[in-house]
Amino acid sequence: MSESIGSCFTVTYEGFAVELASPVDVAPGSNGHDPIPELSVKAKAIWDTGAMVTAITPAVAKRLNLKTVSITEIATPSGTKECSQYLVDILLPNMVRANSITVVEAIPSSCDVLIGLDIIRAGDFAVSNYDGRTSFSFRVPSMQCFDFTKHSYQ
Repeated sequence: MSESIGSCFTVTYEGFAVELASPVDVAPGSNGHDPIPELSVKAKAIWDTGAMVTAITPAVAKRLNLKTVSITEIATPSGTKECSQYLVDILLPNMVRANSITVVEAIPSSCDVLIGLDIIRAGDFAVSNYDGRTSFSFRVPSMQCFDFTKHSYQ
């Protein structure tokens, strides 16, 4: 994960969200110097702290003409399966960028990209459900430890 001009972003929903989603651009893995590579795909990403790795759909891999870098086995709720791995750049909102990330090919429901802990652990990730609205924020690099018990009113 590399820092960029904007190293953080927040997504806010009117009401409580049933999923944490953001737009992303996915491109073949590069050195990360281009703001948005010439060959990229706009996609919907869902943030999933239960996923160890980031996944893209076969359709995204095909549109980018990605070449398999290896085959791996992943565990899913329905069992284990072999899948292709690809090297990609993922441009998150506000120019936050994950360069040369190894992703797996999978079929996540209701999205094109499933953001896993391999990206989330590179920074700070926080979710709030304050005042009837869900919001989530992400920043790279990590800058503090969140400990809500330190500021508890109890």
